[in-house]
Amino acid sequence: MNPTCCGPSSPSPNPAASPPPPSGCASTLLPGILARFAQTHPQVHVEVVCRPSVDLLRDLAAGELDLALVTQGSGETGGTLVHREPLVWITSAHHRVHEDSPLPLAVCEQGCLFRRYATERLAQRGRQARVAYTSVSVAGIYAALEAGLACSVLLRSNVRPGLRVLSEADGFPKLPEIGVTLQRSTHATGRLIDRLEQHMLDAFSSAPSFALAA
Repeated sequence: MNPTCCGPSSPSPNPAASPPPPSGCASTLLPGILARFAQTHPQVHVEVVCRPSVDLLRDLAAGELDLALVTQGSGETGGTLVHREPLVWITSAHHRVHEDSPLPLAVCEQGCLFRRYATERLAQRGRQARVAYTSVSVAGIYAALEAGLACSVLLRSNVRPGLRVLSEADGFPKLPEIGVTLQRSTHATGRLIDRLEQHMLDAFSSAPSFALAA
């Protein structure tokens, strides 16, 4: 049997998380979700993968994933909205790379909604920018940010010590709030998948900082 929560499915449960949004919210909650699930299902194999939302949606449709956390606006249909929060411009708190022209960006690969917002909003503002670093995970983006080599667009919850938010006062355009949805493959059936999905929904609804705004 094969439940998955954000990741490609195999003969056992598979969670997959999509970066960068899930890198913020999923990386915070998934450890607890998986730990609680393992307590009640100690013999179940769960595989977790981290990919862009568009790739996760494609794999869901193909039946290669059971469950996935994806960014709203990535071409998804249906699903359950589990989280939303603002996107923000982020840079090093100790460097001034945000003043460079063209502005160097650290982003995910083509197809990432955050990357699209970054490039489109800067173009609308008339600010020259270039993609200087790409990464399939938020870890690679953090490396470029903390080294003072680039700016990026991430979730507000992704801001950590050593980084700071860039505002309109810094010359950066306002960004929208983004939603994260839990998607289930039409091929995914069985009680194990039902239980893992419920674990995820319960975790998001009970975590104060991740609860949906009223």
